[in-house]
Amino acid sequence: MVDTAQRTETTHVAAHWTRSAVQFGWTTSAIGVGAWIVFLGISSAVQPPPAAPAEPLPLSAVVVGLAFHLALLGAAVGFGMRRRYALWATAAGGLIMIGAAVMCYLGGHTGTWIAVQLASGVGLAATSTGLVRFS
Repeated sequence: MVDTAQRTETTHVAAHWTRSAVQFGWTTSAIGVGAWIVFLGISSAVQPPPAAPAEPLPLSAVVVGLAFHLALLGAAVGFGMRRRYALWATAAGGLIMIGAAVMCYLGGHTGTWIAVQLASGVGLAATSTGLVRFS
């Protein structure tokens, strides 16, 4: 038969581990949301208008855009609820930004905005990774 004190201690440890592994403080949320605002804002501000806005986007651009917006949605919901998956969604968003910058370069686009988009993706992923390590 299991001792009541032992069962209570086990339950307490499990509850603490679950709570600390899943949630983080509002400071982490504020830093994460601030990273999205800063890096997405910088990246969007320097992006030039499309050369032919009437042409449909390639399927790869649509898929990357959808994945990015899903990462943004996951991060927004996660930061609002202070859940750890928000940090992973932010890292995924940064990696998607890096992939999009590489795809733009390989597609023949040039300009400093690609370097800014690449740096923004690295910054977003690095901020998220740092928050994962210290939260």
